[in-house]
Amino acid sequence: MIRLTLQFESTSIMKRLIKVIELMNGVSIVEVTTPKQSGLDKAIEEAESGEVHKARSTDDLFKQILG
Repeated sequence: MIRLTLQFESTSIMKRLIKVIELMNGVSIVEVTTPKQSGLDKAIEEAESGEVHKARSTDDLFKQILG
């Protein structure tokens, strides 16, 4: 038995590849682990995906947060 470990930058790519692997005879997925994401990594991912809020001033920011 040969074991291959893959590392992905994006979970969407990993999910697509898992679907392909599940269709293959003689190949199985033993374990899927995702490392805990640091706060900085999460912030970068949110910024890249466009999940950001913009405020014109601190007063505007507090109005957005507090409603």
